[in-house]
Amino acid sequence: MSIVLFFPSDDIVDAEGIDVLISGIGVAPIDGSLSWNTALNSRDTFAIKVRAHYTTPAPVAVGSRIVLAEDGLLMFGGIVSEVAIEQDGDSEFLVYDIQAQDYSAIPQRRLVAASYEQMTVGAIVADIRTNFLFGEGITLGDVEDGPTIVKAVFNYLYVDQAFNELSELSGMTWWIDPFKRLHVRARSSVLAPAAIGNTTHVTMRVSSSVDQYRNAQTVRAGTDLTDPRTESFIGDGTRRVFNLAFAAGTEPIITINGLAQIVGILGVESDKDWYWNKGKTEIAQSDTGTVLGTADVLAVTYQGQVPLIVGAEDDNEIATRANLDGGSGRYEHVEDRPNIDAGDLALETADQLLARFGRVTRVIDATTRTSGFRAGQLVTITNAKLGLNDQFLIESVSASEWTEPDADGEPHLMFSVRALEGDFQGGWVAFFQKLAEMGRDYVIRENEVLVLLRRRVDGAEIADVLDTQNVSVESRVGFAECGYSEVA
Repeated sequence: MSIVLFFPSDDIVDAEGIDVLISGIGVAPIDGSLSWNTALNSRDTFAIKVRAHYTTPAPVAVGSRIVLAEDGLLMFGGIVSEVAIEQDGDSEFLVYDIQAQDYSAIPQRRLVAASYEQMTVGAIVADIRTNFLFGEGITLGDVEDGPTIVKAVFNYLYVDQAFNELSELSGMTWWIDPFKRLHVRARSSVLAPAAIGNTTHVTMRVSSSVDQYRNAQTVRAGTDLTDPRTESFIGDGTRRVFNLAFAAGTEPIITINGLAQIVGILGVESDKDWYWNKGKTEIAQSDTGTVLGTADVLAVTYQGQVPLIVGAEDDNEIATRANLDGGSGRYEHVEDRPNIDAGDLALETADQLLARFGRVTRVIDATTRTSGFRAGQLVTITNAKLGLNDQFLIESVSASEWTEPDADGEPHLMFSVRALEGDFQGGWVAFFQKLAEMGRDYVIRENEVLVLLRRRVDGAEIADVLDTQNVSVESRVGFAECGYSEVA
């Protein structure tokens, strides 16, 4: 195993075989202990075991930077998330069991509190990186514009959740590569570096199952808004709080005897006539306002919140399954999407899920020596004997040490690739393009109220003046001191 110096901004060059570095120092994994995994909608993980004498501990601690490279190609870059140290019997050597996560774990520990209007996905992601990932050393990589988001409110959400919502809404994908570069790309443009075919694989297997299949999709979303409605109340000389029939979803328009009132958010704003909160039924009058009497009419115009549950079915698939199974043919599935607050978006989500999982598709498992495959890439797989010649979506990739070294005598990696068959209406590219070209308004939590917390800093300045005075040395007998002893 060769050892090379590594800096996050530089490529590893002139290296052969497998290289693992922790905080820039090369280490030698115990044979068979190396494991690297990448999967859709999850972070890359890396694990190794290292042996070191107890007098010279391995250079590893939780939070250390760790990288994996093969033949000079950086495969993984991330942070050590867990270290376990094992001592066996009387052995003088310790075994370090090291677990790591890629840099995409960083956005999971940072919060974003911001709202955006009429900005592209790429511009929003760039702004979040600048203002909410500062100090992490993350730079911008290949960031595509994507569609324009009408409005997005991220109310103290983890950054990775914000990125995931933007990606899901727009049909794009994001990741942070081993060089800490943040990428945002249309899914249809993320292609594998090579095809998998008869000459580039070691083994290949085709399977089909109904594990994720469904032909009736229910989406249990958040809340939708009613049509605008007006409710009226008569004062009684004592009440200051009135309850609406629905929880308020939009800021209400309030009048008393036809005169418009100034409305504010309860607990956030002050000096208003009336107060409300999203998701609450109460409309509260200011303590300084005149209590409504029996001749006063309070009118509140608003849109209320109602639970949002939608469904979509594929009658042809249900009939096909019924003929095969001899039963109802229904495969029902429910998905919880509490952040969806619009009926149209909930229906589109149900249709998308049905299009994605609404037929029994093929799963391809292949082992290959070819590197560069990652989850989320589109890859062409050809195998005449298995009847394969199509584009598939890579669901996961794992790597382990290959037991037979190459001619160079260095160990190398063997990759296991799992790929999923595409949507039946034109394949994966068409499926992702269809998500991105629906022509709808892209809105995330349109009616949410964002309150920014600000840290209060008080300063105090303390000053003093030091007076000094030159005095002559005491020389009188009975008064002078020397080494804490009086001079006689």
